[in-house]
Amino acid sequence: MIVAGYTHKSAKLLTKDTVKGISSRAKLKRASDRTNGIDVYNENYYENKLNQLRYNRSLANQPDGYTVANGMKDANRYLQTGRISTEDLTDILLVTDGLFHPDYDLMDSFQQIKTIGLTPYINELTKTLEKRVLPIDDRTAVRITFNSFYSE
Repeated sequence: MIVAGYTHKSAKLLTKDTVKGISSRAKLKRASDRTNGIDVYNENYYENKLNQLRYNRSLANQPDGYTVANGMKDANRYLQTGRISTEDLTDILLVTDGLFHPDYDLMDSFQQIKTIGLTPYINELTKTLEKRVLPIDDRTAVRITFNSFYSE
């Protein structure tokens, strides 16, 4: 996820969340594969979260999967690119999906990180995931802040 922050506390999500809905898309792919004669475990196998996550990860940088900059040759086909204006740009936050909160959308997560800081956000996220017995994924973030050197 990449979010740009601007003066006056506005923000813009710069990337599409390709992780969102991955479990549903994975289930559809398994059903399609079974229909096409591809050997796939029965669906009750994927009721186990670890098995589900392993399968979901096999969809990295695949059609109908999710995008991840993980060094795979095919990653370039799925990475999003573009340009933004730097006018009023205050900061850019890049985070891995391990920092996606189950109760927040990506913009809410960005605002939380800006408000309380990254470490408190991670601590709160960890508590939430542990309470729900959800897996804890890698958590990496880069925040770049910009200062204005020009005055009017």
